[in-house]
Amino acid sequence: MFLDNPAVDMFDEAQKQIHQLMRRDSYVRFVKSDLYKNKLMEEMEGKPGQTGDQGDGLKEQVGRVASWAVHVDKLLQDPVGVEVFSEFLRKEFSEENILFWKACEQYRQLTSDSERNAEAGVIYGRFLSPTADDPVNVDGVARSHTRTFLDNPTVDMFDVAQKQIYQLMRRDSYVRFVKADLYKNKLMEEMEGKPLQGQMPDKLPVEKREEKRVSIYLKLSARDEFLIEIFQGEFDLSEYTACPQRAASASPITGSHRVLTLRHYRSLGIF
Repeated sequence: MFLDNPAVDMFDEAQKQIHQLMRRDSYVRFVKSDLYKNKLMEEMEGKPGQTGDQGDGLKEQVGRVASWAVHVDKLLQDPVGVEVFSEFLRKEFSEENILFWKACEQYRQLTSDSERNAEAGVIYGRFLSPTADDPVNVDGVARSHTRTFLDNPTVDMFDVAQKQIYQLMRRDSYVRFVKADLYKNKLMEEMEGKPLQGQMPDKLPVEKREEKRVSIYLKLSARDEFLIEIFQGEFDLSEYTACPQRAASASPITGSHRVLTLRHYRSLGIF
């Protein structure tokens, strides 16, 4: 129709269809391809592209989410990346791996002997002991190595076990993560200029922190026999005791104290 009298927009409809085809198919495969990952890696290392452009490095040209596909370390160094990766592992029923890794990272930052003594037992009991609630898949050597330091905890006592879990995530979970729809969707959101979703600010006003706590408490399941009493809405580690009643029969979340199951207390990274 337009061949005899060409118009500026005569190819618009056909171009739109091809654009949609590339966006839904070719582009999706491209951002997951080795070619793209290699280009990201070159950018991180400051290597010039084939065009000869030096660029300003990854910080200027590669997005935050895109950098997660470069290497697992880039993902684990980003708090938001760890949060998204945790969501992915939760769906795969292997969240204990990232929880253990995070616990080890936090433990390594402790400077007080008393804190280290208390936390070492908690981490071992939760992830490495024969009766662990969230057992991780490490070998006997790692368990034995860690157990020898329980009476006199050291900064690096969990390093052997943490390294095994790190390698497991790097070779298995991480490979699936960068190919998953969850990551692809986050990448698309970033490219569309949308803010990353689901990240709570590191520091909230007191009233917001209290609001968040109440929201968490109300959503807790009632399946553990161990309860934590939280007085005046604040976390008091010295006041937790084993209670015979289950959370379902505990007093309502009102007044001067609230109750929180030990399992969830730990899962929130507080204990």
